[in-house]
Amino acid sequence: KSGVSPTQAKEIYLEILAQCPNIKLEGVMSIGAHSTDYKALEKSFVLTKDVFDSLQDVGAKTLSMGMSEDFEIAIACGANLVRIGSRLFGS
Repeated sequence: KSGVSPTQAKEIYLEILAQCPNIKLEGVMSIGAHSTDYKALEKSFVLTKDVFDSLQDVGAKTLSMGMSEDFEIAIACGANLVRIGSRLFGS
């Protein structure tokens, strides 16, 4: 529910890979900062991109960031998967 600390992300990712062979980790996901401020959202997405970059050498391929309200910022920060359900289906 609250996610993983960016400083612990790689350690936890590697632990899951080692201890849970039936779980296929694909990458990381973030909904971003709970803010309408562009800079705050950008900062949170850049931090998530840094975590993703640190995990690519262990197989991370998906960087899921952003939702209908902020997907443009997420894409600009490197997201390769966005969630835009309310844009497609209404609120």
